[in-house]
Amino acid sequence: LRVFLDDVRHRISGWAEFSPPPGATRCELIAVLPNQTTPSASIPTQLGALWRGPMPDNLLVVSPFFDQAESTVDRTYTALSKLITNRGERKIDFYTSGRRLGDGRVEVDIPSRLFKSPLRHPSTEHGISIVEDASKADGDAQRPLHAKTLFLYKDSFSLFMIGSSNC
Repeated sequence: LRVFLDDVRHRISGWAEFSPPPGATRCELIAVLPNQTTPSASIPTQLGALWRGPMPDNLLVVSPFFDQAESTVDRTYTALSKLITNRGERKIDFYTSGRRLGDGRVEVDIPSRLFKSPLRHPSTEHGISIVEDASKADGDAQRPLHAKTLFLYKDSFSLFMIGSSNC
């Protein structure tokens, strides 16, 4: 990774500085490098540093992957909750993989402790939805959810993060 980054730095060293106009969409790299001598800041910490204005009141989480241990689930929920306002109404929507069962019930691939967290503030609403495997745009091809996304928003400002552990 270090060789790759050094090569990229060398290749772009002659590029002119660019400042986007006010209000323009910006792209930022949020690197998570846990196995380094000095680990990078966590995703919630980096997202919090990028946020501008009053705290967001909505968070959308898309992922088919969740740790199952209660302590990890609680730590994750606490970190997610700190990304949104602690005043007034707020909402966290979870989108995950799952399936519709023959009896009409829906089974979701998310720890119930995350969705029904004992750490949940009374004014925090939770939503949960499944992302179907079938892709209507691709002839009903079976494509299991693999995306990992966080989307924070309030009024006229939002942060959208997409990621993969495959990089």
